[in-house]
Amino acid sequence: MDDKAERIVKLSYLTPRQREVLELIGQNLKSGDIAQRLSIKERTVTAHIVEIYGRLGISEPDQDGKVGRNVRQRELASYAHALRFLAQGKMSQDQSLLARSSVRDEQANIDDEELVTEGLISTQEDEPPVEVLAIIRVVGAVIEDGYGFTKQNPILFLSRRTWLLLLLAGNFLLFIFITIAIISGITADDVNIAPQATVTASSYLVDAKYFPDCFIPRNAVDNNRLDHGRCVEWVSNNDKEGVWIKLEFDTVRKISKIILYDRPNLDDNILHGTLEFGDDTGRIINRIAVPGLRNDGVPTEIDLQKSLNIKWVRFTVDDYVGPFVGLSEIQIIR
Repeated sequence: MDDKAERIVKLSYLTPRQREVLELIGQNLKSGDIAQRLSIKERTVTAHIVEIYGRLGISEPDQDGKVGRNVRQRELASYAHALRFLAQGKMSQDQSLLARSSVRDEQANIDDEELVTEGLISTQEDEPPVEVLAIIRVVGAVIEDGYGFTKQNPILFLSRRTWLLLLLAGNFLLFIFITIAIISGITADDVNIAPQATVTASSYLVDAKYFPDCFIPRNAVDNNRLDHGRCVEWVSNNDKEGVWIKLEFDTVRKISKIILYDRPNLDDNILHGTLEFGDDTGRIINRIAVPGLRNDGVPTEIDLQKSLNIKWVRFTVDDYVGPFVGLSEIQIIR
């Protein structure tokens, strides 16, 4: 292959943008002028020139300087001259060599994209999207840190692909945040805060067959409501009247629902009761009548018409059957 054909083949290794840069080098334009002519950044021109040297096989100057700058520039100028002749059709007999290089052009473009991704070069599309520029300007105005949001600001040297990836990542994180907030909001409506209260009662059963604390009031808020006979219930001490249980919080709480579970047995059953709600002064702010509770483990839910800010809740048993009335569980839903 003669020298002319070899140069044409090597020129086919360049991307269209690199050929434009090489052609302007042949017109003795400096990097800054080339950047202005092609509407790209000067550092992008420099990166393209380095790539051009590598793809054309022009040697870099070694440590002893045996291959001087002028020699490299003359060699580069000869390629620019050949490229200009190709553009003018004066080497039309060799155009087929350049035409057959379309596959190499495609690979070269891919290589350029990799360089952009790796941050080695940028393109005229390196500007962030308009929306991002607007956000940057607003943030800059708020921070007032003295930085001008211009092309000289390093924050704008990210490639468009990087900006889009950042936007997608930001939107994804925003979606996750909103989803968590929604789920937290939904779950918050169903949180049982009864275990956070101090529990007292009119009395509780102490039976020699069981542990001393087997039927204490605290068992009514232990989130265990169906294990009958296993020390998980509050049981009154055979009171004839005035059976009650009270839950008091350290601070005022906002609640929306009360759930009551009778003792799951066929002998003891609450037939009627009253719920009272009090504030931090001890005053009763609301009172609700409670119908008979089911004794088969199915809860009785009392939905408040509107949320209440309460300091304490007291449930009084007004009527019941069985010797040992009590509750398997009481839940206070915020």
